[in-house]
Amino acid sequence: MVKTEPEFKVVDSLEVVCPVAVTPVKNYSKEVGLNIHEWPVKIDKGTFDVGVLSSFGKMIPARIINAFPYGIINIHPSLLPRWRGAAPIPHTILSGDTNAGVTIMELRAKHFDTGPILLQKSIPVPEGSTSFQLYDLLAVQGVKLMLAALCDLPTLGRLEMEQPSSGITYAPKITAGMEFVDWENSTVCDIDRQYRAIHEIMPLRSKYRGQNVKLYDMSPIKAIPDEVIEPLVQRLYNVSSSSMIRPGRTYFLKHQHCLLIKCKDGWVGFHRIGMKKVLSAQSFYSGFLSQPGSVHNCFESQPNTLKTSTTQDIQNAVRVKQ
Repeated sequence: MVKTEPEFKVVDSLEVVCPVAVTPVKNYSKEVGLNIHEWPVKIDKGTFDVGVLSSFGKMIPARIINAFPYGIINIHPSLLPRWRGAAPIPHTILSGDTNAGVTIMELRAKHFDTGPILLQKSIPVPEGSTSFQLYDLLAVQGVKLMLAALCDLPTLGRLEMEQPSSGITYAPKITAGMEFVDWENSTVCDIDRQYRAIHEIMPLRSKYRGQNVKLYDMSPIKAIPDEVIEPLVQRLYNVSSSSMIRPGRTYFLKHQHCLLIKCKDGWVGFHRIGMKKVLSAQSFYSGFLSQPGSVHNCFESQPNTLKTSTTQDIQNAVRVKQ
């Protein structure tokens, strides 16, 4: 919640609303001496000029929005209406978007992420970026954009633009089931995006000889050229092309200390494998792959929940009544 006196400075007073649970925002607010209100909160009309909302996760009722002369403005890390929902940054990477961005919008009661756009900033997604790396970039842009919004509150309403009804996508929270690797149906690019999008939240998972396995430290997909891999796996598996090798089969690339695993259209590499304990690729090779007959063992394909939401899913997700 912010009270402004634009002729002197952007923010005159700042108070914070937090959930009852302990959060980094609550801890920081205590450290710097900010006044903290626990949700649910009562706001007297006209006490503050504007509310600022970021990653709050609670539906804000109209009575609170209307208590602020300038309403509540919300910062969201996507180019709305693309990626409404809880996890826009991982879904930006999962879908291979070349551009990401930040949107400042007017908050509306009974809906998530559907309010009129006030300001928006687009940035290119750096090649090879992870979710946390992209989050850091967007955080910097978001601060600048929010300050610009607060500096121009009296005229900002004239800039508002209703979100288009086309191009809507939904970004559900990253949850268990998204981390499984489907070797048979996933391409190298698919697995690379899956890893970069979620590995900082949860490691990728598979099964090897019936054991649950976690996959760590994925090699960048361009780090090991196909022309290096192809003759090696052809010789090991006695085939004329690696396309003949079943997804889930492995090859230990000694000079890069990397375990290669076959997927739908190529090979992806990991440097550490988590079983009962985390093993280096060399240790995994020595303990499993170097054994007689191990060439026939496979990592098992497991279906995951990385599905694109339908338009109806999106409508159901954002039209939440009080």
